[in-house]
Amino acid sequence: MGNLFKRYKWMQLFLGILLIVAGIVTIVISFINMGILSTTLSIIIAVVLFAFGGLILLSTFLEDKGNNYSTAIIYASLLIALGVILCIRNTLIQEVILYLVAVFCIAFGASQIIRGIIAIKYHAKPIVIILCFLLGAIGITLGIVSLCCQGTMMQIIYILVGALFIISGLVETIYGIKEVRK
Repeated sequence: MGNLFKRYKWMQLFLGILLIVAGIVTIVISFINMGILSTTLSIIIAVVLFAFGGLILLSTFLEDKGNNYSTAIIYASLLIALGVILCIRNTLIQEVILYLVAVFCIAFGASQIIRGIIAIKYHAKPIVIILCFLLGAIGITLGIVSLCCQGTMMQIIYILVGALFIISGLVETIYGIKEVRK
């Protein structure tokens, strides 16, 4: 995501902080009450969707003066609409939470592997390359395992997913700070 948000440095910082908060909330809620975890994740996801939809609209109107930005408006509107749906019908997330967690983990893992490949191409430090591939493998493994396991194993998976949120947030925040300093 570092290259994706190069133009929107502050969005990357926001994403990093939001992921860290989501990870902490996920871990805390999974220890307290697994029953409200899906409702809590529904609210977190809705807030993320509202925030990104609003930020995309705002950045489109402020930065793309005179350009054709209809795609960004459609994208932002879809994000906001999904946020509204999750707020109104948070049972929807309860029905698909397991699949959403799996998809997030696999997508995060794949993006980290792609980031690792790009790091190799640009001759990044070996620790960056190793970290990208390691996070990618962990993410994909968690996604596959979360589809296979249910019941009491789910608490462990949600704790690991919360940790993955936090690590992802830290990585995004570090990249965002580096981009702001340029």
